[in-house]
Amino acid sequence: MSGLLLKDFYILMKDCRMNVIIALGFSLFGVFNGNPFWVVWPVLMCGLMPGSIMGLEEQSGWLAYADTMPWSRKTVVTAKYVFLLLMVLGVTALLAVVYTLTGALVKMEMTIPDLFAISLIIGIVPSCVMLPVNFKMGTVKGRLWYFAAIALAAGIGGGVGALLIDKGVGMPQNAGDFYWVLFVLPVAVLAVSWLLAVKFYEKREL
Repeated sequence: MSGLLLKDFYILMKDCRMNVIIALGFSLFGVFNGNPFWVVWPVLMCGLMPGSIMGLEEQSGWLAYADTMPWSRKTVVTAKYVFLLLMVLGVTALLAVVYTLTGALVKMEMTIPDLFAISLIIGIVPSCVMLPVNFKMGTVKGRLWYFAAIALAAGIGGGVGALLIDKGVGMPQNAGDFYWVLFVLPVAVLAVSWLLAVKFYEKREL
């Protein structure tokens, strides 16, 4: 699986690095204007990267080539979800360090757990809506779902941002006993999405 993860990383750096640079650039707006939506924008974009990488793989015919390699289709699917997790958690951890050092989190009255909770939802849920469809039908036929995932991500981000601003930024005070749901929900969605993607891809004819 390490080889599959390295392959995705190389594709990211070669063909998708401009998207990462743009996302990080947008995040600077969050530092200067205190808008939490822009703070987590890099996580949103990076969470959609596995779908973009799949599109490039299909164009190159890599999926058919992968069937000749000594790994199962389940491993191919799992690698995409592991890459998604690494992207979201890695970028969020980086942002947590940067925003702590710059005082942006204090300015927005957010904590590091707040940042991780929001980032997990925005980074994982939209991609988990898109990936099973891509593994079932391919990225071309699943293009509508790709745009739906982007719209969902934007909707979640906008809604969360508006809610935080309405509450004076920071996590809503009435989150209380339900705070743990913000962490469990994306994990549950990820698990269900992975199971569906494995089932779909194992039955797909390339």
